[in-house]
Amino acid sequence: MKKLFLSNIFLILALNLIAKPLYVFGIDVQIQNIVGPESYGIYFALFNFCYLFQILLDPGLQNLNTQSISADREKFSKQFPQILFVKTILAVAFFLVVLLFVFLFDYPKAYYNYIYLIICLQVLISFLLFLRSNISSLGMYTYDVYLSALDKILLVIGLGYIIWFSPFRDQLTITHFIQAQILSIVISCFVAGIILFSKRIPVVFDISWSQSKALLYKASPYALVFLLMTLYTRMDGVMLERLLDDRGYEAGVYAAGFKMYDAANMIGFLFATLLLPMFSSLVKNKEALSELSDQALKILMALVIPLVSLVLFYADDIMLFLFEDASLYYGKVLRILILAFFCVALSYIFGTLVTSTGKLRKMNYLFLLGILVNWLLNLVLIPEYKALGAAYATLTTQVLIIFGQIDLAFSLTDIKISRHTILKILFVLVTTVVFSYLIMHSLTVHWLLKLVVSGIISLILSFLVGLLRLDIAKDSIELDS
Repeated sequence: MKKLFLSNIFLILALNLIAKPLYVFGIDVQIQNIVGPESYGIYFALFNFCYLFQILLDPGLQNLNTQSISADREKFSKQFPQILFVKTILAVAFFLVVLLFVFLFDYPKAYYNYIYLIICLQVLISFLLFLRSNISSLGMYTYDVYLSALDKILLVIGLGYIIWFSPFRDQLTITHFIQAQILSIVISCFVAGIILFSKRIPVVFDISWSQSKALLYKASPYALVFLLMTLYTRMDGVMLERLLDDRGYEAGVYAAGFKMYDAANMIGFLFATLLLPMFSSLVKNKEALSELSDQALKILMALVIPLVSLVLFYADDIMLFLFEDASLYYGKVLRILILAFFCVALSYIFGTLVTSTGKLRKMNYLFLLGILVNWLLNLVLIPEYKALGAAYATLTTQVLIIFGQIDLAFSLTDIKISRHTILKILFVLVTTVVFSYLIMHSLTVHWLLKLVVSGIISLILSFLVGLLRLDIAKDSIELDS
């Protein structure tokens, strides 16, 4: 299983480290530059508001599906059509409930066109993730790897042409941006459907309300995890737009930093997507589970440490380079958010371990505490510190959550992480920070060259201490060939 993980994690990283940065910096950032921070801030706030109701689209069904089919692939035949039926009903409920709360929160009528499109987009994303969960659970990891980047590749090709080569660049609006995302997800769903049914596994359409209720009951612990995670990670953007009367400007500033946070977050999310079905299949094999966890942690930290360090030192330069309306204030927000990302990256290992056990009650209590802390901090900090206050609230919440998840992961799975691994991670972290600081203040070359040199040194350190090894890459190449 460890070799299978290594083979696929290098492939998934290679694809996504090309496709998603191209999308974020070449498309998403440019859209914000074209429409301005206020318009993008409104889109960001509305997207997060709709996302708060994602629990209706997926009340834990995706994680339940991944865990159960990974453990027993025979369940696919009956479970797939049943969950598909339930998700269709839930999509209608999602549409109605979001519109009800949009009305109750008295959003301006001018926002409604955005909201309709965002609802459609989030429904399609939910169905795509469900299709992908079946593909990975059936062992077709490589196909899932390609699907993880397909929608972004399509957007880079389509919108990239308009933004960089077409005279219609300045006519792009947020509406066009959402429509392009919808089209890319529709195509990705179609491709995922073809891949899934190429397996020719018989599907039994024995759908009933009683089975639907049983599935929702089984999924309820996962649903609560998803709901609570959504609330404490998505409240910031919504509260910025609601608490401040600035036409979405501070939400736009936060969105600029969150864009970088979200782009970095891609690394951890890809690990979790691949690890959940693998952890679920190994949950009773403590030795293999420990070995896979240890290896995943080393590779993840070898990638995350240089990323976090470099953003901390060069946040001002990065934001001024990317955003036309940026100021040093943008950089301050980004620095706090990238520290929060470090905690989130760790949670993609330890939180996924907890999820794989199916014992989620204590983690739900942890998330409830996180929501309370996040909401209170946002309420206190946003009126005075605005986007920077929201960033501090995010960092504080994520520190609390990761300490809790690490404790739960060790107590529930009894895994062992090598002391050598922890010492290697600490050594690379400290030396990367020291070298980055020295390079930043001693070299008189362009900041981008300093950033590249610091990143290369950090990766060399990872190889020297053994977080990354050449034989790992060799194994993964042999497995793919």
